[in-house]
Parts: sequence; structure tokens; C-alpha cells
Amino acid sequence: MNLFQLLNKNTALEIDIVKVILAAGPRISKSQLRKTLNISNFTLTGALTHIQSVFDEVKINATLEIEDVDSVTYVRVKKEPTTDIFDFYYAYLADSLEYQILRYLFHKQSFTRIQLIQTLSISEGSLYRYLNHLNELLHEFNLAIKNGRIVGEELQINYFYFELIWNSVPTNEIHALITNDRIQHTVTALESSLDTTFNDHTKMRAALWLLILQKRSTIELTTNSVSKQLLKEITRDPLFNQVQTVYLRFTIGNAQAGSSFKSVYLYLFLISMFIFDTNNHFIFKLGGTWPTPLSQIKHTAQWIVEFVTDNLNVDLDDFPENFTLRWYSVLTQLLTQIYFFQSNITFISTDNQCITQTKYTKSLIEPIIKKVLTDFSKPTISDTMKIYGYSILESFIESSHKYAKHHLRIGIFARKDYFSALYLVEQFASEFSGSFNLDIEIATPTQKYDLLVTDSPLSVSRYHFAKQYVLAGRLNALDREMLATILNNIMESVN
Repeated sequence: MNLFQLLNKNTALEIDIVKVILAAGPRISKSQLRKTLNISNFTLTGALTHIQSVFDEVKINATLEIEDVDSVTYVRVKKEPTTDIFDFYYAYLADSLEYQILRYLFHKQSFTRIQLIQTLSISEGSLYRYLNHLNELLHEFNLAIKNGRIVGEELQINYFYFELIWNSVPTNEIHALITNDRIQHTVTALESSLDTTFNDHTKMRAALWLLILQKRSTIELTTNSVSKQLLKEITRDPLFNQVQTVYLRFTIGNAQAGSSFKSVYLYLFLISMFIFDTNNHFIFKLGGTWPTPLSQIKHTAQWIVEFVTDNLNVDLDDFPENFTLRWYSVLTQLLTQIYFFQSNITFISTDNQCITQTKYTKSLIEPIIKKVLTDFSKPTISDTMKIYGYSILESFIESSHKYAKHHLRIGIFARKDYFSALYLVEQFASEFSGSFNLDIEIATPTQKYDLLVTDSPLSVSRYHFAKQYVLAGRLNALDREMLATILNNIMESVN
């Protein structure tokens, strides 16, 4: 789910205006802004006026300035280097009636039709329209709003609320939500039991998850996402026993329905949400093997590693130990998220949600996703989860590239002088070394090259090369695209 989908047309336009201004640099002319967004001058002028008022209201050390220079009207956003522009976006989101409905459900857990109509000051027809749209968005979580409640598997409901609050509430407000002493003591107890120290980011995420488990304390666990077989595997993990002991201590004196089972939810959260807490990748290490007790996760993760290393012609023994431990942890956490948790929530505009892949990494990632969906019996994967998963898998593939046995040898020849050739070497390395395993050098007649890149087709007969590419000067966009295709084709041929 993308939170921008909760905004109305006018609000979304105003955020788009700010994004275009920021992307343009110091300033942009009104005429260019109008052209970029394909809107009228009347619409733009009204939107800019409202944007100025919102900046004044949110008080984030940022302002929208309009100035005339040589008969041209320019617009710019003036802000401090430390200003978080997302605070501006949050202000718009907070005004969204659909977002307010979700927040109402989070705090109250249920509503009546009359309650919402009065609270939001809307008509019954508007309420039904908002609820219908929310149900369309909730479908990717396998959830729905029915009879004044969010219904579905309890684990998914908890996860949805976690994603909603984490991605839509400013950090200072999340801190205010989780100041409960019992929650903070539980986070500390988890650190002590696991013999580790969470970073601030992880502490806050763990505390928020505990808050949500506590908030839904009266909900009966009539359905869940954890089969009896999975429960057997989970309960055999010593880590689970530690987590359960801490969680049950957390609920003493505050008896909750399903407390014992919710310790499973806490455990699943912990073994799937440490991807970005690199200091804690190793707390789940189980004797140097896959850091999970779940056989299906192990099987799929092992397949991914073998598939990638086979295609890259990499020997597993060539991976350093820390590299293996880190990526085993990351892959199992990613797969655990995909297996147990439906989708995720983002607050990034759709034009920023791009999956940047080389042709080669794409050729590996797509079979991996297909395998994951087959193994996990899932018909599809949500767009937001796909972007998240693709970025991690691409990072794994590119990191593994460095240990490939076959390096492409690239020769650079410039007819002008040595320094021109050296510049091309640096430019080529900057552009392609992150995606391909390359040895790049100024060409010499005694060396054989997989690819010779030159700014002249003349005087290259004395060089030995399998393929040649002629530049028309410095690397341009067309060169980058064509060279990426050539390098992909060479990689595929040697593997």
C-alpha cells in the first residue's frame, strides 16, 4: 500500500508540486512547473497559495518562496539542511479522511457508523465511499473493514497497524506512543536475554510491535497464519523459548487473551525485521548454518544462493565468513517477511518507486521471485513488497559478483593522449563496476580483452579483443545503455 493513495486529487497535486520544485534544484519557473505537471496557471497559483499556508502551519524550517526575476516568476522551497520534508507530507496525510479512519481503528479497534460520521463530520454516502476505497487498498494485506472492524488473520492485522504507524507517523510521535514503562522494560529484557544491544531504530520498532500486541489484547485469536507444523519448528528453537519467557513476563499482571500465542508473533517479528540492524545479524546464528528453524525458509534460501552462485560462476567457499553470515541472515529474514507478512506500506511517490536493475540482475531476480511464490504457495506479491524484495536481492547478486571466477577484461583506448584514456577508464569504472565484475585498464597490444572501448575505430588493429565499442566522446546515455547490453551478453555467454 502506498499512503499517497489515501490523498485526494488536490492534495496529491500539491505534494507533486513540492517534489518537482525540490527535484529542479534551487528554483523553477512557474511556466516550467505548469508544463511539467500539465496544469493551468489558475490551478497552479491556487495550489501554491495553499502550499505556503501549510508550510507556515507545520513549522519545519521550510518556506515556499515566489519571486520575479527579469519578468519571469520563479518558485523555490527554502529549507534548512536538517529539515525533514516528510513532516510536510505527514501534515497532508493527517488531513486525509481515509487515513483518519485507519487511525481511528488503530486507537479504538472498532467503530459504529454514527460514531465515524459524527467524528469526521461527513455524510453517510461519503463514509461508504471511503470504506470501499480502503477495502480495495487493504486487499493486498488480505484484510477488510467489516462491521466496524478490520477483519482477517490476526498476525496480518497486527502487522498492518505496525506498517501504518511506522510509515505515517513522525518519529517524535512514535516515541510518545511507546513511552510505556512496561514496553520499555520488555525491550531491555529482550536485549538482555538475547545478549545483544539493539540500535535506536530497532528499539523503536520492537517497542511499537509490543505496543500493537498490547493494544489488541482483548482480541481472540480465532485464526492465525502459523500452522501446527510451523509451530513445532518454532518451539524447537531455543531463541523462541527466550522470547516467550520475556513476553509472558511482560503480560504478567496484565492478562491478555492469546498471550502465549502472541509470543509467537513477537518471535516472528524478531527473526524477520533485523535486515537493517547490521550489528544484530549474528544473534540468530545457529551453529554456522541457516539462522532459522523453519525448513521451508531454509530450503528456498538455499536454492537462491545456489541459483545465484551457479549463474555467476562463484564458488561458495570463496565467500568470506562474514559475507556468508550476513547474507544468510538477510535472505532468511526477507523470506520470513514474504512468507508470514502480506505486503508492506510505503510513503514514497510512485515515480520514486522504481526498480533499477541491470538486464543481468533482472534475469536472475525474476526466476527467484517465481520460485519464492511457488514454494510459499502465493499467487503473487504486492508491488511494494516486490520493490523491497527486489532491492535486497539485487544487492545480494551485485555483492556476490565480486567473487565471480570470471572477470571481464576491458581495454580502453583513446587516440588523443594518455590522460584522455585514463579519464575514460575512471568514467567506465564508475558507471559499470557496481554491476559487473570488471578489470578495466588502458589497452596494451600484449593483452587480450573481452571488450575494447575506444573513441576511434582507427589504429586498433594491433589490439586483441572479442568485441569492440566506439564512443562518440564521453559516455552518454545511449552509450551506457548499449554497453550494459553488451556486458550482459558477454556475461551470459561466459556463464
